[in-house]
Amino acid sequence: SLNNPTEFELIFYVEKRKYLYQLELNEKEVLLEKLSYFKDAKEIMLFERRFENNQSVIYFNDSEEGDRVIKAAQEEISLKCLKNISFFVARNQVNVNLPLIDAAINWLRKHIFPAIGPQVSLTTYAEEELSKDKKESERLVEFLSKADFNITNITSEELENSSSPKTTVEHTVENENGTEKYLFPLKYESLGTKRIFGLATVINEAIDENKFLAIDEIENSLHNQLLYKLLYDFLKADSTSQLIVTTHNDSLLELVDDLIRKDSVYFIEKDKAGVSDLYKLIDFKGIDKLSSIREAYRYKRFGATMK
Repeated sequence: SLNNPTEFELIFYVEKRKYLYQLELNEKEVLLEKLSYFKDAKEIMLFERRFENNQSVIYFNDSEEGDRVIKAAQEEISLKCLKNISFFVARNQVNVNLPLIDAAINWLRKHIFPAIGPQVSLTTYAEEELSKDKKESERLVEFLSKADFNITNITSEELENSSSPKTTVEHTVENENGTEKYLFPLKYESLGTKRIFGLATVINEAIDENKFLAIDEIENSLHNQLLYKLLYDFLKADSTSQLIVTTHNDSLLELVDDLIRKDSVYFIEKDKAGVSDLYKLIDFKGIDKLSSIREAYRYKRFGATMK
């Protein structure tokens, strides 16, 4: 919006502790920044930064349930927290022990992937990860074989005087000569194969390291069944990783309740002024009585379709 501030909210886990980070800002200053964690379902504020009298004012919870911050450190952090920077930037400039806050800072720094757009190539990244961890090859081959590819092995090795590894894909086929194996450089594989090669690698890393991953137009170059398999494997994993995806593929609505929870589905509708409105599926009444969420969407029950 041209006139209203932008608000962000992120819930994440550091080991077994649940955090809530909230941020509100416009193009010139941070209006609100708050970090809380949950103890026995109770939300406990760690710090809250507000914009008052044209400057940032920071409030700490220095009780037994928060980080104890001596007055001198509070004043120094407040002094360094300029109105157009994050609290975390100011905190990093002050020598003080804040274990609960710092655990969240480290997670935010190390566990958020850059967003992946439809034109982003993950091939080189996947090759590098594969060359470092040979077990990743087994995971990829297992996934691709279940997706009905005839890929039976993938190898990636570092080359001298080369900025990227050499990746070879083994295909096993059955023909009039019996069972035969063919080796192809990855660059000769289809766009869909390379796309799933990269996505599966980055999603596996998100699962293993409990990271947050955003993918725009996840369906790009993927068959529906392959997309379903990718989401199924992510959701069944024992992990506190998070995946947020945008898609034009309304067939994913067929997975609501079977694989995807209703409260995980959002729609975006653009009005005549070009403003996009984001709203939840669960905002609509009577959705539990619908036989098909997808059909209701196609009949414009939820908006967010072509006029």
